[in-house]
Amino acid sequence: MGIVKVIRDQPLGCFIRTNMLSNTEINLTGLLPPICLLQCKKQLNEMAPGDIICVCLQDQEILRDLVLIIERSKDKIIKQQMEADAYRIYIQKG
Repeated sequence: MGIVKVIRDQPLGCFIRTNMLSNTEINLTGLLPPICLLQCKKQLNEMAPGDIICVCLQDQEILRDLVLIIERSKDKIIKQQMEADAYRIYIQKG
């Protein structure tokens, strides 16, 4: 899955790209909380209802915090998966 389009300049360690499974993918590996959670929420706020974002994380505690944030919002987690070096969570904008 290669980079299709860079959406905007992001802080060091964070990039956003489009992919086939979701409208947007945001890589937050290496970023510390709360910066990574704020980046994810900012991107969700800019999306249209029904759009899907794939968030890549390495830290299990950040994943847990993100799941709690999403469960308390109108957004919906549609898929979670663990890869060799990162977690991927797919979130649909509510």
